[in-house]
Amino acid sequence: MNKFLYFLFSFSFAYNFRTAILNDDSLTISWSTNNSYLSKPIIFYGLSPDNLNETSTGFSIQYHQDSIHHHVPTHSLIPSSFYYLKTNHNPNIQQFLSNPNINAEKQLRIAIYGDMGIVNSNNTMESLKKRNIDLFLHIGDISYADDKSEIGNNPYYESTYNKFQESVSLFSNNRPYMVCPGNHDISCHSISDFGCDKNLRNFTAFNSRFKMPDNGSKNMWYSFNYGPIHFISINTETDYKNAPTTPNTIIGSGAGGGFGNQLKWLENDLKKVNRTERNWIIVYGHRPMYSKIIFDYPLDSKLRVRNAFEPIFIKYNVDIYFAGHIHAYERMYRIINGKKNDNGIYHIISGAAGSQEKVDSYDYLKHDYTAYYDYENFGYGELAIIDKNNLEWNFFDNNSKIIDNFIFEKK
Repeated sequence: MNKFLYFLFSFSFAYNFRTAILNDDSLTISWSTNNSYLSKPIIFYGLSPDNLNETSTGFSIQYHQDSIHHHVPTHSLIPSSFYYLKTNHNPNIQQFLSNPNINAEKQLRIAIYGDMGIVNSNNTMESLKKRNIDLFLHIGDISYADDKSEIGNNPYYESTYNKFQESVSLFSNNRPYMVCPGNHDISCHSISDFGCDKNLRNFTAFNSRFKMPDNGSKNMWYSFNYGPIHFISINTETDYKNAPTTPNTIIGSGAGGGFGNQLKWLENDLKKVNRTERNWIIVYGHRPMYSKIIFDYPLDSKLRVRNAFEPIFIKYNVDIYFAGHIHAYERMYRIINGKKNDNGIYHIISGAAGSQEKVDSYDYLKHDYTAYYDYENFGYGELAIIDKNNLEWNFFDNNSKIIDNFIFEKK
């Protein structure tokens, strides 16, 4: 190919830029293209747009004919600093923010939500754009592309996923956007993978479009530090005893799993946490352990998650567990084994960011461990790091109004 045409094509189709945390002082820069003739992805970056003096080369993944996804790691970055970058696939200069150090001088805001697609999510996305968020945690069910068609190979799957990533790229292009797997991230259909191309099964799109830290298993589970918090992302869908999805599953988004020994990895990760440096351990996963909502598939899925993970959380003094899956908001008191306990774990469900499946508002029970709930509004949560010992939690409804506020305090 003529070199001029080669570079012309290279600069034509880069889109949906996104960033993610790689480790304490590095990020991964990702983007997509429609061009199969591109060279290996390269980023050029620096502290000034006139001096992009650092370079790094990454890798590309093409799991489907429609697009290629590129992931490039940065080298070590100066904490809490704005960097500028361009890529060999796009000449436009963009800006991103590096990770804070352990004693961040400014208050940090972390958006936490699950179950967000391209329907019923406009208000959530507009509010997120205005909030000056530093870090985004999307706790499963990303885009709901699998809900667009239940027949054949779902011709809308890729285009829906692209549209979703385009929508969130207005903030994910310069702030880390971290994801964990949900039941709608398994295959191209939400009720079975029958008819799905083999490259649209077993979390392939989820593991190809995003690049989370390398210390776990692909994007299925991993951990990272952020200020005084050690975050752990778990996989509540597969790879533990009685998980809702297995390599033999037929009903319920199809077969999935085989990514490794998740529970052994989780315990090893928790053993390594220096609680003097990281005062908080926060875990997030898609499915909750507790909820007022009764109905789910499988019907006992909350118990399955609880039996697998809660003993490990208790053993290593996890502070807070965030979940989605239920399209509603719930904040619970500290719980151990289904009962309020001042030494227990806080549980929060933030699964109402907006999707075509609407808000869950049925079949709920009263529990004495429920502190606050809302089954009427779409919305999202925001966790603010006030200082090493204090975190502030707010839940915003569809009109950007705070409907619940709570301070997590280390004594």
